[in-house]
Formats: sequence, C-alpha cells, structure tokens
Amino acid sequence: MLKKTKDQRPKTKTIEKKLQNVLIFLVCGFGFISLIFGLIAHASTANDLKSQIEARQQEIKNLELEIAKYQSSLVETQAEKDTLERAIARHKTQIKKLQADIALTQKRLEQTELLITSLSGEIKEKEEGIARNRESLAETLRVVRARDETSYIALLLGNSVLSEFFGELEALERLEERIKNQLGNLYALREDLTASRKEAEVKGKDLQSFREELGDRHIIAEENKRKSDDLLKDTKNKEVVYHRLLDEREAKRAKILEELTTIEDELRRLIDPSLLPTKAKGILAWPLKDPFVTQGFGLTDFATSYGSDVYNGKGHNGVDFRAPIGTPLYAAEDGTIKAIGNTDTVCPGGSYGKWIIIDHANNLSTLYAHLSLIKVASGQAVKRGDLIGYSGRSGYVTGPHLHLTVYASQTFRLAQTIHCGKVPAGGYIDPLDYLGS
Repeated sequence: MLKKTKDQRPKTKTIEKKLQNVLIFLVCGFGFISLIFGLIAHASTANDLKSQIEARQQEIKNLELEIAKYQSSLVETQAEKDTLERAIARHKTQIKKLQADIALTQKRLEQTELLITSLSGEIKEKEEGIARNRESLAETLRVVRARDETSYIALLLGNSVLSEFFGELEALERLEERIKNQLGNLYALREDLTASRKEAEVKGKDLQSFREELGDRHIIAEENKRKSDDLLKDTKNKEVVYHRLLDEREAKRAKILEELTTIEDELRRLIDPSLLPTKAKGILAWPLKDPFVTQGFGLTDFATSYGSDVYNGKGHNGVDFRAPIGTPLYAAEDGTIKAIGNTDTVCPGGSYGKWIIIDHANNLSTLYAHLSLIKVASGQAVKRGDLIGYSGRSGYVTGPHLHLTVYASQTFRLAQTIHCGKVPAGGYIDPLDYLGS
C-alpha cells in the first residue's frame, strides 16, 4: 500500500504541474485570442468605412475637375470683349462653380465625418485591447505570485527528479517573458491610442471648419445669384442699357480714383522709413494658399497701358492675386482688425468693394479688397494665418481677384471722399518687399 502511494506521488505531482502549465498557457493566450476575435469583428465595419471614405475621395476628385473646368471657362470669357450676353454667361458659369464649391465642401465634410467614425472605432478597439491585456497580465501575475510562495529550495526538495526542478525554473522564465511581452503590448497600444486620439482631435477641428465653410459658401452663392438677378433687372436684358451702365460706372470710378490719388499722394509724404521693418521675405505671409501674382506693384505693364486710365498714370498701389470667388483669405501677420467696410453700399462697382484693414505691430498695415464675404469684426485680434474672409469681385474689378495693399501704419486713414464716402487710404509701399514664406 505504501509502495503504491509512493509510486503515485510523482505521477500526481506531474499531473498537477501539467495542469498548472496548461492554466498558464490559457491565461496568457486568453488576451491574444480575445484580441483576435475583436479584430475580426471590427474588420467588417472598418472595411465598410474604408470603402465609403474611398468613394467620397473619388467624388471629391470629380468635383475638383468640374470646378477646374468652370474656372477655365471663366478665365477665357474674361479676356473677351465685354457684352451683356457674355456677362450673363459668366454669371451663370460662376453660379455653377459656386454650387460645385458647395458640393465639394459637403463631400469633404462627409469624408471627415467618416474618418472620425473610423478613428472612434480604432480608439474603442485599442481601449478594449488595453483592458483585455490588463486582465490577462493581472491573471498571469496572480499565477506568478502563487508559484513564488514556494521557495526555490522548496521546489528543489519537492521534486524527486532534478530535471523536474529545472523544468519548473524554465516555466517561471517563460512566465516572465510573457509578462514582458504583455507589458510591451500595453505600451504599444497606449501609444497607438494616444496617436489616434490626437488625430481624432485634428479631424474634429477640420470637421468644424468644413461646417463653417459650408455655411459661408451658401452665403457667397446666394450673393452672386442676387447680383446676377440685379444685372438682368438693371439692364432689362438690353445690350445698350448694359453699356450705358458700364460707362456710368467708369465715369464714377474715375472721379473716385482721382480723389483717392490726391489723398494718398499726400499720405505717402508722411512715410517715415526708419519706422518700417527691414525689407525681408517672410515679414508678411502670403494671404492665400498657392499664391499667383497677376499684377505687381507700381508701374506694371497693365498700369502703363490699359491701366493708365485706371490708375491715372500713378501705378498700382498694391499687388493682385489670382483668386476665384470664394477663395479663403488669411491674415498676413498677427494684428488687430483696424476696420472693415463695403464701398459698394455708396458707390457700387466704383472702388474696393468689401475690404478689411489689419494693423500689425511691426508698423505695417494690410488691406484686403474686392472680397465676397468678410469673416472678422473691427477690433478683433487675429493671428498670422487666421481665416479673415473670401475673395470675390466686389467693387471695381475686371474679374475676381484679391487686391492687397501694404501701408505704413502711421499714415493710414479712413478718408472721406465726395463720391464714395469713407475709403481706406494711406502711404502705400511695395508688398513684395515683405511677402514670402
């Protein structure tokens, strides 16, 4: 009987050890298996979202091509001789382009919403993965603590065969390795989670920006539809009436320019070069993305030919940028909104139209003119690169663009004119002396 008991003890101990190792394997593998099932369950949703995101991306590309065609058509017709028929055609094309701009912004908004949904799924998955790994690690540590209650000497004495003792030590070493791996997984998941949360925050800001932009584009489209309706109403769809209105506008513009030229000639004498920053690129940032200068400063080719009538031989007091209606415009430097205005309320089509003036701490002030929508208020503080408005074709223009003038701040005035009320004026300097990236 005693012999039978002695024979069974090693077997019982071996069975217990095997069961314990099986338990260790199950505990360590549980987190991994759960994670795999979680990934499989998430894969279907993730793939569906990916397909939707890719579909939106293709729609965005198609809309961008459509907008490019409209813009190309607008540029071509702008160079043609002005007639009522062509003016109406331009308005119709412009409205179609603005509608496509709205659709494009809507698709970008939808794509961003899908990206946020996708990121939310990833964040949830990583949080669940962290929880599973924590539980698995806790269970593994409980097994280790249970085994550690027996000292190495006790393990040695408790094993009748020396190889079994070393087997126990190897099992402990494997446990330690698994713990290290589980900790590594936890750290990696935590880093991924942090990165996903940061990306979600960025996408959240993009989403808010697109929502605001969508509202802005609706306003711009409605304004241009109103202008198109006004054109038909004012001209009664007659070519002769249209050209009479153009002639009247040119005569009024000439009077306004003459007043402004006289005022600014006086203000230019007040410029103190010692107060201006040293000329250098980057003092002012470009006021729009992908800047393309269509007319420089001073006695440009346009100013000395066709523009000799436009500028009274004085040259161009700023820089013009290619900017289709609705192009976002940004502050060139930190500063305060000195004033905003709209000359079209007093002299339609005769001057700057909708404009913004920003006063900067470096003794420069920047004027942004011919806007379609103003997004800032007088007295508001802005940072370099902040959205301040959208380009347009308000005021006197031969086509949509951004006009940028840079003044020596101490010379800037809101000058009272006879023919156009108060207009921005000052001692202007070459913007290209300071613009750049």
